[in-house]
Amino acid sequence: MASTREDPSVVTDGRLEGLDAARALALVGMLCVHFGPEDAPGIIGAAYGVFHGRASILFAVVAGFGMALLAGSSLGIRAARYRLLSFAIVLLPLGLALQALDHGIAVILQHYALFFVLGALVLALPGLALIVSGALAGVLGPIAYLACRAAWPDLVDRGSVAWGNSPTGILLGLLLSGPYPLLTWAAPILVGIGAGKLAASGRGMAPSFVVGGLMLAALSIGAAHAFAEVWGAPTSDADWRNLLIVTAHSQMPLWIAQSTSIAVAVVGMMLLMGNRPTSVIRQAVARLALLGRYVLSVYVAHLLALALWRDALMQDRVADALLSVTGFSVAASICIWLWRKQGFTRGPVEMLVHIPWSITREILARRASKHRRPACLR
Repeated sequence: MASTREDPSVVTDGRLEGLDAARALALVGMLCVHFGPEDAPGIIGAAYGVFHGRASILFAVVAGFGMALLAGSSLGIRAARYRLLSFAIVLLPLGLALQALDHGIAVILQHYALFFVLGALVLALPGLALIVSGALAGVLGPIAYLACRAAWPDLVDRGSVAWGNSPTGILLGLLLSGPYPLLTWAAPILVGIGAGKLAASGRGMAPSFVVGGLMLAALSIGAAHAFAEVWGAPTSDADWRNLLIVTAHSQMPLWIAQSTSIAVAVVGMMLLMGNRPTSVIRQAVARLALLGRYVLSVYVAHLLALALWRDALMQDRVADALLSVTGFSVAASICIWLWRKQGFTRGPVEMLVHIPWSITREILARRASKHRRPACLR
């Protein structure tokens, strides 16, 4: 992980402030998607719809960055792998249980269990190799996904993976048929880890992330419109022209490319803003970063709130939805402030997720001390 001297956006406790701010932006975007309309009319509606299909990918890319920083920390690759696997142990049952609530949202936490397993497997690879692997996964994964959907339409049903499904059904949903299948979502995870490793190298990659990400996103969107003009729109789920669309959550290459590129650009922008000497900008990033550090607890809280008060939070008009998003975000920020006043550095759900890692770390420490020879025998 880059030192504070190499990257001033690293805060005192070793976290990247800009990365936490990007995570908070993903959270706010997710709230906009879950609390408001998907297709609102007019320019304002189009601007509001920007979050749809991009907030979740931003979460995935930020998670990849976090895995990369974990690999470069003092833990080392082996312990970082144990930590990721310990997180997966909690996220799988937690996500499955939360999916059973009546909130109408496709929970992503159980899918992150598999994302962390993937991260643990590839953590030692170089950054550039991971980005290339992510690009290949962003093309080959959707092709395989479309082929499976054409051959077995009942298999790829996009249904949420919930508690009560059979073990085979859960695994199949996480790999292929669920709303966030690893087959296609491996791409943003791999790109995030690779970009995170490049960022941690101290080479000042943030400007390249912004420029390159925006250029690739524009190219992807432009290509989708050009292809539609030449070959027309797909007429069925099995139509090969689905590979040329940029529709949100289509699991297709151009959607993955533009959403992942925008996510990388957002992370780069937040890293640059966190490094600005202007106090106003840095304070804004710091406030966002504080929300981003407790994102897992806020995510669970928003699912519980929707299960209890869905009619009050979900709105059909953009203006009303923005009020819901603002009100919930302010309430979450106040709860975080009160929680921190009690001396807690992690949110309640973050504490839960870290329990297996705390046990694993203790076991590793005991094994290390048992095999460490006395100084007189070295």
